[in-house]
Amino acid sequence: MSRIAFFGGAVLWGTVGVTSLLVALPSSAVTSPGVVASRQYVSKVWPQGWSFFTKSPRSPSNGAYRISSDGPPRSLLIGPNASASNLFGASRRTRAQGPELATLMYATPGRAWKKCKGYTVSDCGLDDFGKAPKIRNDSPIPTLCGKAVLTLEEPIPWAWRKLTEGQYRVTKAAEVNIQC
Repeated sequence: MSRIAFFGGAVLWGTVGVTSLLVALPSSAVTSPGVVASRQYVSKVWPQGWSFFTKSPRSPSNGAYRISSDGPPRSLLIGPNASASNLFGASRRTRAQGPELATLMYATPGRAWKKCKGYTVSDCGLDDFGKAPKIRNDSPIPTLCGKAVLTLEEPIPWAWRKLTEGQYRVTKAAEVNIQC
């Protein structure tokens, strides 16, 4: 690599980095008027922000439970990823379960979903697996098989955290028979 190519690349990347920094920093008393004027143009061409890396903490999440007659519903999710049973994050089963569950949620017919009036799966009034639709699980590493309840859960707002026992409120639930 020649010196001109090396220094040209360094100047180019340095300019990109400084421009990105100047656009991302808030205005202050020492900010030049040229930076303020160019901020909108640069941000349209090259948007900066954390929204790409984060999702809303209020977004709903998916769940899967097994209903038993002798106790409360048991979660079928394998997490947390950093537990010893998941080899402290080295196991691929935990990471594969999210896409598997999303595929099963998408495959569940609309008529199977019921709105829940309470906070937990037990409050949804689900007890008829005879009419539960059969869904095929084509995951290469299936972790969800048999009779299950798939749920859509919304987080409890922080201001109300002491009013309920759980962190999530089940808004919809569907009884399914997952074929592996």
